[in-house]
Amino acid sequence: MKITSLSLFNFKSIGPEQQTVIFKPITLLFGPNSAGKSTVVQALHYVYEILERNNTDPGKTLIGGQMDLGGFQNLVHQHNIRQPISLAIEFEVDELPDYGDGEEANFIGIMLSPSVKDLSQVKTIKLSIDIRWSEIENKAYVAKYSVAINGEHFADIVAKADLKNTVLTNINYTHPFIGSDNSSIFEDYFNQYLATGNATEIGTYFKHGALPDFGEKLPLEFYNLEHGFAGQNEQHQIGSGELSGIHSESSSIKTYFSRIMVGSGECLRDYLRKYLYIGPLRVVPKRYYRPELSPDRNRWASGLAAWDQLHQTSEKNLDEINRWLSEENLLNTSYEIVRKQYKELELDSPIINALNQPAEGLLDDQLWIAEELAKLPIKTRIHLRDEHTETDVSPQDVGVGISQTLPVVVSAILAKNQSDPSQAIAIEQPELHIHPALQVALGDLFIECSHNNEVTFLLETHSEHIMLRLLRRIREATENELPPGMPAITKEHVSVMYIEPSDNGTQIKHLRIDDEGDFEDEWPQGFFDERAEELF
Repeated sequence: MKITSLSLFNFKSIGPEQQTVIFKPITLLFGPNSAGKSTVVQALHYVYEILERNNTDPGKTLIGGQMDLGGFQNLVHQHNIRQPISLAIEFEVDELPDYGDGEEANFIGIMLSPSVKDLSQVKTIKLSIDIRWSEIENKAYVAKYSVAINGEHFADIVAKADLKNTVLTNINYTHPFIGSDNSSIFEDYFNQYLATGNATEIGTYFKHGALPDFGEKLPLEFYNLEHGFAGQNEQHQIGSGELSGIHSESSSIKTYFSRIMVGSGECLRDYLRKYLYIGPLRVVPKRYYRPELSPDRNRWASGLAAWDQLHQTSEKNLDEINRWLSEENLLNTSYEIVRKQYKELELDSPIINALNQPAEGLLDDQLWIAEELAKLPIKTRIHLRDEHTETDVSPQDVGVGISQTLPVVVSAILAKNQSDPSQAIAIEQPELHIHPALQVALGDLFIECSHNNEVTFLLETHSEHIMLRLLRRIREATENELPPGMPAITKEHVSVMYIEPSDNGTQIKHLRIDDEGDFEDEWPQGFFDERAEELF
């Protein structure tokens, strides 16, 4: 699974003109300071807050470190709480969740359009969420939850401001996953057996406005056992056999619609559960730093999670991290990570006392000493080894650029090597405090770690050097001149988005790249012009 686009409307500096970011395995966000580049990153945090814990009014976020979104009133454009925020994410999906009741297969065979065999044909999903402020409840809520499948609208869930009147509505009865025309069996069935006798709006209920309860079927209002059922025009009483058939079919419909409507949000939520955010200022670990015992994605924001991981990651990962840090044709920092293991002994420990005995007494206690030492916990300490002097030093003893770069390298390597590398990593200013040679090498790091199209890097940057390295590799791939071992990339691997302020709010422009690694679109005036002006 991977995200392919993010569209924003009335979110922070982005106004009523919808703006879209196109995601590729390497997505670069360029633009002047305070233009709105961080807005894109923060939008992903907001979507995750909504899907993970229905937090429509967030301050501090689950994985943003010290990032404070300031709540709905700060997030809505121009702080106008009478307007909605709209967020839409399109993503590729492998499969939708299966609620495991076995009813869907029977339903597909009986009711579906013949062209649709099962939901394995779902390739792309677009999930759109509108958030509004309820004057009645005095809080923000999900007012609309919309799903499109394979580029075509499927259905909406809409909630009123009182959070009590929620409906499944705007069902596209001509969608290939429902039927082939307006007289599809779905619509006929809804008209016949819904409690309202109305296939336009199907009553439902969720705890949180229009946001479904993930892991649960849609509570659609079909036949009411106590009062009989309302047909399209009149009340009916039915026999137990017919009732059994209705219940079987209605349960199948719930399963099918739930897999699409609920499952879409569930897929995106699960994907964002792996989303990493690395902030613009990575913390230098203190001397004699001890790792956090409980893994916490929130620590990636400060970069400290990278140092935590170095204490426990595999030797294979550690070797690859060191390869990138030290090899001449890569980052070439002249440092490598050394992980040392040790055990602590107090000076008045019985073991110390035994070791201080005369030699003949020490021989008698050797077995006991070995047994006691084996009981002591193993601890680790991370050092940086200077390859020139063979000296082990603390992170505080080297240039700040190493501490800024290491979380970027560690996150990229770990993401690439995990069993399921489907993951997005957002990094603000990956080039911070490092010279141009390291910046261009980071471009190669992002290429190698995303070449299978599973890991997506979202880079908010001012680095012309990273971009130039990516363009060079595209050109070299086209001309079959890539360095040995360098994965080939094409223009489809890289997305360059330019973000700039305007009178109508932030504008986001997609700058297209050709096969030769050149831009088909001109850069907006003034950006990267300084180099040409200084040279010529």
